[in-house]
Amino acid sequence: MTAAGGEIVAFDVAAETIEGEPPGPQTVILKFESSEAAKAWYESSDYQAALPKRLAATTGFAVLSQSMNFGG
Repeated sequence: MTAAGGEIVAFDVAAETIEGEPPGPQTVILKFESSEAAKAWYESSDYQAALPKRLAATTGFAVLSQSMNFGG
């Protein structure tokens, strides 16, 4: 991920849900320079090789957000 310019913004292993029903208590937020960079990382051969292991070990979903601004 870091080779593609990504960075971990937040990783919470005990997020508390106050509305809705997420699949579990963990939350991970990644940051990329652009949605194109995030998609390139996601579709890369390196990540695609790891993806089946992640999917087998977790239950969740992924969202690509273009409107998260940190610090203005």
